[in-house]
Parts: sequence; structure tokens; C-alpha cells
Amino acid sequence: MDKMAVISDIHSNLEALTAVLNDISGQSIQKIVSLGDNIGYGPDPEDVLLKLKSYLVTSIRGNHEFAILNDNYKRLFNVNAITALDINRKKLSGSSIQYISSLDSSLGLYGALFIHGISSNLIDGYIFNLSDAQLIKRAKKIHKRIAFVGHTHLLKIYEFDNKGLKKKEFTQRTSLLNDKKYIINAGSVGQPRHGAHEATYVIWDIQKNTVEPRFVTYNYHHTAMKIKQAGLPRIYADIL
Repeated sequence: MDKMAVISDIHSNLEALTAVLNDISGQSIQKIVSLGDNIGYGPDPEDVLLKLKSYLVTSIRGNHEFAILNDNYKRLFNVNAITALDINRKKLSGSSIQYISSLDSSLGLYGALFIHGISSNLIDGYIFNLSDAQLIKRAKKIHKRIAFVGHTHLLKIYEFDNKGLKKKEFTQRTSLLNDKKYIINAGSVGQPRHGAHEATYVIWDIQKNTVEPRFVTYNYHHTAMKIKQAGLPRIYADIL
């Protein structure tokens, strides 16, 4: 295995996912992993899941997948998110619900850990809410040199060694050092929050020991229109 793509937080945005998969196709990628929240917020949950399966994407479960399966957990979401999940649920086929229920909350692959939130047990935990001391404690509990996390919709690198923690902006290809441990926040395909409209994802070059953020343009105006037409909360169109 030379290179893999890490995608996250598609949130039923078919246009963004299609653009990202087209970009991946030109990058000599052998494997794609999704960090979850493939559904929610957006207008096309069924088509997104079908496309992930057709591209043989390996996915884990995000908090929106868990909420689709668990009404008690869904009640912890805000009103807009619950409305979007209920609309998404009606659009999903039985086989897609079965697929969602089959997803694990974490994945170990090629010496890395893939999770949605800050751990497999805290899939709705935001890494940016942790203090430096909490981050260091969390890193020590991860028995892999690299962990990829989603959920925040932001790109960020957290670098750990015996001297402590460095938080690094993640805007360009970055080399990973063998004597350090990393938590890499992989951005968002379907609802990025880095201040621009592009879908974001990460390429991990396993052989060269680098990670690279990718910024992909797509027709977000069309997705925003579909969000409104589907009766989803307007806020999710405005965010795009």
C-alpha cells in the first residue's frame, strides 16, 4: 500500500463527494477510508451511501449514523440536526440502514487508527474542546503512531513527543516524523468549515510518510438549492 485517501463528514452532499472521488481518481490512490457522518444535514443520503459502496470505500460510524439507529441518542441533537436526520431517514432504503448498522466505530489499518470523534467510545467528542493535558492523555491511550479523526469539519495536525504537544495548521503537504505521534483532523467533504467553499480531504502517502490536504471545488450552489427543496433546515444551505 502506497497511498490512501481519508475522507470524512460527507453529510449527504452528493456533489461534493462526486468531486472528491473524481479528484482521488487522479492521485494514484489504492484505498479510501471514510471517518463517518456520511449522512445528515444534506439532501442525498441514499445516493451518497450507494456511491461509497460502489467505490469500495471502507467506512466507520459517525455520530449521525449512530443517531439514525438510536432515537434516544438522536434526542441529544439540536432541533435542526434532528429535523435533517428525520428527513434523511425517510430517504434511506432498508439495505442502507442495514449497511449503517454494520459499521464499526473504529478501524485499525496500515498502522493507523481511524475514528470519528476523540475515541471509539466518544464519537461525538470534539478534539478542539480538549485541553493540552487532555490531548496528551488521549494520545497516550492511542496505541498507534497516527490517528485520523473527523467530526470537527476542520483540518489540523496534533504532534506529540516526550516534550509535549504541538498544534499545527494543516494547509499543505506535511512530513510525519517516525519518532513522534500524530492525531490528524481530516476536514470535511460535505460541509467544510475552513472559511472557504471547497470540499476537503486528506491523502496519506504511507511510503513517503506524508499527509496532504486537498481542496476540491464543486457546485455548492446546486447542493444548497437541493437542501432547500428537500425541506431541510436552511442553515445547512447557508453554511455551504
